[in-house]
Amino acid sequence: YPTSVYKEMLLNDKLFPLVTASLSDTFKAHDMPFFDFSSIETFGGRDTEFGDGIHGTDLMHLKMMFKIKESKDVKAYVNENRLRDLQKEAEKDFLSI
Repeated sequence: YPTSVYKEMLLNDKLFPLVTASLSDTFKAHDMPFFDFSSIETFGGRDTEFGDGIHGTDLMHLKMMFKIKESKDVKAYVNENRLRDLQKEAEKDFLSI
């Protein structure tokens, strides 16, 4: 979420952090990685990388993939060279494919 939206959710939605914690616990119980990208700060996103109020652009999702590939469980399935190529080919915040 954009930073302002995320902060507002934390202030006004008491269930939001509980849901995230519960999801994290569930994934861990099954020995699976959990990626909480609710805050764009967790993967280096910027507020300008949203196509509208809450939907990320291609490059935002690409940044998420770079963060996901850090997981030992996922790393073998992600082609980092292709991600870097896509990043170089991007036009502004959108991929040119």
